[in-house]
Amino acid sequence: MKNIWIIILFTLREAISRKIFLAFAIISTLAILGNYVVVTLFVRDLMRTVAGSEQYASIADFIVPYQLGVISTVAGLGIMLSIFAASSLIQTILEKGAADIFLSKPISRIELLMGRYLGGVLIVFINIVYLFVGIWGVIGLKFDYWNFEFLYIIPVLTFMFAILNSLLLFFGVLTNGSVVGMMSTYFVYIILSPILAAKDSYIEAMSGTWQNIIEVLYYIIPKTAELQNNLNAYLIFEKGSVNPQIVITSLMFMFVMLGGTILVFRKKDY
Repeated sequence: MKNIWIIILFTLREAISRKIFLAFAIISTLAILGNYVVVTLFVRDLMRTVAGSEQYASIADFIVPYQLGVISTVAGLGIMLSIFAASSLIQTILEKGAADIFLSKPISRIELLMGRYLGGVLIVFINIVYLFVGIWGVIGLKFDYWNFEFLYIIPVLTFMFAILNSLLLFFGVLTNGSVVGMMSTYFVYIILSPILAAKDSYIEAMSGTWQNIIEVLYYIIPKTAELQNNLNAYLIFEKGSVNPQIVITSLMFMFVMLGGTILVFRKKDY
């Protein structure tokens, strides 16, 4: 465990030296300032609308949908930027010279791999906390409405990235590069997961063979689209119910990817 923590700290230092933290901080600050501008420019009109309209019984009836809209807009961009940043961190540790240096130390390959993986997750977690606590604080100060359920997006997005990072790490180790892993992860997150999440709307129009393929893919592919939509709607609106299946199957995917990565990495010749 000590060696894993050392690799995590090394990953954090590398992220600082390569200005990854700085880039995240700049982008997050711009998003927070953008949110500040929006609520500052429209806050008086919105308050009048809430006060004078029968559609909104309270300020919460307007702010909660606005917060969900912020999440929908910012979360996707944040995950895509995180994938891009994490892919570069994985590539550097797999380069011939870097791998030789680490593996010459009294550290196992599993410790090196898990330390790098957890370091990437920690970097993204820190930036997610800064971004969404900042947005939440601006909304809270402007509207005097402190919706603590909004902050549940932090563990949800961190979990989503942890799942996608396992896929990124697997292809990174398998190919000794970052391009295939990055493209595969983007494909799953942007295209495949949303398509499978909407399978009920089109699966009946398909043939039996294709229905079976879609059903199998649905239970194999991590459900990042549903994780965000389902959990956020439940945690913020407190409506519906959380389907444990989407969490369990996504978690199993992550463990399978990490296990496969360890097996491949142990057989690599450096």
